[in-house]
Amino acid sequence: MVVSFASNVIHNYVINTRTYKEKYGHWITLNVATKYKINAVHAALLYTGKVLIVAGSGNSVGNFNAGRFKSVVYNRRTTRSR
Repeated sequence: MVVSFASNVIHNYVINTRTYKEKYGHWITLNVATKYKINAVHAALLYTGKVLIVAGSGNSVGNFNAGRFKSVVYNRRTTRSR
């Protein structure tokens, strides 16, 4: 149990170093309004500063079979977190 805890602490330290982030990138979970919470599979920063968030089926067979793949444009300047 102690080894597992120590491994987790070391892992979190390493993935949050500047050199690791520069080489591999870094993901965080944003506290955004409910309507923007989707199971994103890709995000792209647009030249406007907004972010296009492209989602998959949300791991739902029903959504996949129906072809429902939700995507949103997120603007952090005008969107309140919830």
